[in-house]
Amino acid sequence: MARDALIQADQIMFSGNYTCALWRGFAERGLGVSSHWDAEMMWTPWGGGKRKDGFDVPEECGLVGIEKMKADATKNRRDEL
Repeated sequence: MARDALIQADQIMFSGNYTCALWRGFAERGLGVSSHWDAEMMWTPWGGGKRKDGFDVPEECGLVGIEKMKADATKNRRDEL
């Protein structure tokens, strides 16, 4: 998959400095860690398969966007108790 090739190129050329930024960009477009091809729909008339979207990033990249805001709010509520 081209996504994985770009992640690998970042590891080789930039020591992984942009890996999380790349994953976030992919995840925003449904190409996150859990995206995959649906095995039951591998053939379509136009020659491709049916992709299952994934909007997640690797754990080492941490939470982003709304998920980070939810986690921060929960942490703040616990700190107030």
